[in-house]
Amino acid sequence: MMKNWTLCLDESGRFEGAGEELERNAFVIGGVLCPGTAEELDDALRAPLRSACASMRIAMPPHATELGDEQRLFLQSTARRLVTEVQGIWFAVVDRAEGGGQKTPSLGRYLRMLGGALDLAVRLVALRGGERLDLCPATRSVPLEEADLERAARQAIAQRSEEGGRARFAMDVEVRSAVDALGREGPGLLPRYPSVGEVRARSAQNPGAHPGIVLADVLCNRLYGAARDLPDEPLASALGPLIDDRRPGHLIVSVQNLADLRAVDRSLREDPPDLVRAARRLAVIDGQLAARRSGTRGLQWGCEGTAAVARDLWDRSITALGDAPDAALRSLPVALLGGVDAVLAARGGSYEGAWSALRGAWSGPTRLADRLVALAPPELGVRLWRAVMECANHRGDVAQAAAALAFAEGLFARGASLALLAERLNVRNLDHVALQNRLPARDADEADQLRERLEASAIALREAVDEAGALLALAGPTPTGNDLPELPAEFEAIAEDGRPETEVLDVDRGRAYGSIARTYAFLGRCDESLRLALKARRHFADSPNDLAFNATVVARIELERGRLGAGDARVAAALRLASTDSLDPGKMKAMCSAIRETPALRFTLDLVARSLAWSLVPPEKAPQWLRELGPTGALFGLLSTGEMRSHPTELVARHFGEFLLRSGRTQEARAWFELSMEVCAEATDDSTLRRFSPFTERLSQQSGYAGEGPALQVLNPTFEYR
Repeated sequence: MMKNWTLCLDESGRFEGAGEELERNAFVIGGVLCPGTAEELDDALRAPLRSACASMRIAMPPHATELGDEQRLFLQSTARRLVTEVQGIWFAVVDRAEGGGQKTPSLGRYLRMLGGALDLAVRLVALRGGERLDLCPATRSVPLEEADLERAARQAIAQRSEEGGRARFAMDVEVRSAVDALGREGPGLLPRYPSVGEVRARSAQNPGAHPGIVLADVLCNRLYGAARDLPDEPLASALGPLIDDRRPGHLIVSVQNLADLRAVDRSLREDPPDLVRAARRLAVIDGQLAARRSGTRGLQWGCEGTAAVARDLWDRSITALGDAPDAALRSLPVALLGGVDAVLAARGGSYEGAWSALRGAWSGPTRLADRLVALAPPELGVRLWRAVMECANHRGDVAQAAAALAFAEGLFARGASLALLAERLNVRNLDHVALQNRLPARDADEADQLRERLEASAIALREAVDEAGALLALAGPTPTGNDLPELPAEFEAIAEDGRPETEVLDVDRGRAYGSIARTYAFLGRCDESLRLALKARRHFADSPNDLAFNATVVARIELERGRLGAGDARVAAALRLASTDSLDPGKMKAMCSAIRETPALRFTLDLVARSLAWSLVPPEKAPQWLRELGPTGALFGLLSTGEMRSHPTELVARHFGEFLLRSGRTQEARAWFELSMEVCAEATDDSTLRRFSPFTERLSQQSGYAGEGPALQVLNPTFEYR
């Protein structure tokens, strides 16, 4: 790793608000980030750059804006070669202009973008082993009113330019202040931030300017034009001739994502590192890229570059943490488990961030994971493998759930304790859920095999749960717990049927009963499923999140019964139990805010979508929803980006698509179906989500399509997966 680095920066864009609307298509601050000192880089670049310019009769230093097309392409090709030779990296922060021909001064934007660019560069250099950063920014002069010129001079932030009516910023002061601010942040277990070395602030037209500023000018000019001509193209197209395919090196980010990138780095520098919070930020950025939606207002390549930089920060941090001392890492498994369990307990339906954290620090092929697995005691290790199973199940990743089960079983075989006994029941339950996630089956034979395995597994799990209840009863007096919320009258008799006079209530046993109830619903045994779901509900008196999810399961059972034509008398009561009335299409802004704050509401939204798709709600509600389900609407925009691109969104999108298709809204329906299939396509190979796609595609082509072949297959899914 190189200890010395140099950053050369220039800018493009009418930051001060002058110019025509066409010229205000973007704002760019960028250049090259290179290993070595500013002096070493000057020696390596100046002579070959001067020679290349002489061969094309281009003045030195050249300015890309003033060149013809052929000269500009030649200069870009030269810049690519030189950056490759010095092992440099193209680096930029971009923003898309709002348009409309505004003349409002944007000097504040320039200073914010400059500070953000320097902040990010320092974080990236630290993770590359840099201890000193030389800075070579191009100075700029901007037009100011006379009073503002005098005030800037008095405050020593700028001085009067020789051009008259313009101020030249004290760039050496600005850049030192921006970088020095990071020195006050704690490094945690990661490398310290580099100190500021030499600062060379010169005008890009000054013959004595650092030659790296010429390269910075070339990059900024290229990105500025790409914002106008190639906003929806990949990053490779935006950079064009600046890219060397043999050695890709570019860190191009959207200014709107700087806060996310900063949060990733800061979370990883906590002590212990907050891996889950950092990974969830990554998941948001990846979701923006997948949705082709970002704060760059249409710059696809800005979003793509941001995702690449976020991944760079994450990967290098995980690698660096893998080399930390044992004593510093001992608390990390506990912190990791706490963060993951918080996500899992919320049942929000978005687990990519938690999964990335687990893969980076526990279950994945990293040195950090190997070391933490070796450091963690058995009880903690089992709990983390249980968390891996649970997270894998939520993602429908049956292969990773099976791998985690094998590791957990290995720890169970090493000894016994009350803590391990409790976790063994949880692991058995999760193994049963993993078996459910093998649905829908690929063909009739596999469906028959899964049916038999599910029935046998449900019986075995039920016996284990009942045995655990008997053990708890021996432990002492029966806890009273809190009273359950009142059930709708339609369910009271079913809930009381067979209820024992005394019963030890336990959330983990309740979850296992709920899993068995889901199995019976998949198998079409709705009556048994409902009785067991209501039995599970009694165990959730002190767990609001479990109560809410249980209400969703009860509603799904009744909706499935109605879909199959087996009666819908309790559908309305089940929807009341699940609080679907809280989602009012007439208050869409408030609804979107609520979903953003509580992503688990997407499960409730899916109940509404199912009832609309299958005509199981009063018809007067349908027109209100139809008015809000366009692909340019707020709800579609919310669900199609960030962490929302996960399992519950796939269900919501599929069922709203079905509802719209039945209502004759073909184009709107197609947008929702495509969102559903995109979420499936982004999932792990052979995961549950991937297997939904064939049915969704068929559903999108035929209004009223009810499936074909035996139940449990990919073209005829049941219950929750239908």
